[in-house]
Amino acid sequence: MEINFFVDGLKEALEQDKVFIMPINGTSMQPFLHTGDLVVLSKPFALKKNDIVFYLRDNGQYVLHRIFKVKKNKFFLLGDHQTKIEKNIREDQILAKANYVIINEKKVLFSDKKYRIYLFFWRFRFLRYLIIKLRKI
Repeated sequence: MEINFFVDGLKEALEQDKVFIMPINGTSMQPFLHTGDLVVLSKPFALKKNDIVFYLRDNGQYVLHRIFKVKKNKFFLLGDHQTKIEKNIREDQILAKANYVIINEKKVLFSDKKYRIYLFFWRFRFLRYLIIKLRKI
């Protein structure tokens, strides 16, 4: 299902200070998230490295990626299944921040030990690049 279908509901929920549960669609956050997994979103606050955010690109495309770096009020974002960093994303482009995800009907908190281990290793771009290339063989 097209992600734009959910945006109006997301905006309405955020205006009411509620969370919004949205299904994942696409491959850019693999191997952590897959199509059909759910992300629980809320208003973006205290954004920092490794947060997962839902944002609007200048070309009108909505995307869910991870903050790779913050520098001078600009965000550098990167999908887990990508090696190219998207630079200079403005704070006003970020619509929501992920509170947690639901994978195979199981709630995964970002404070969970398994998640923190995944995040530790996946932050190394050379390792990410190697794994992505090996998966294509």
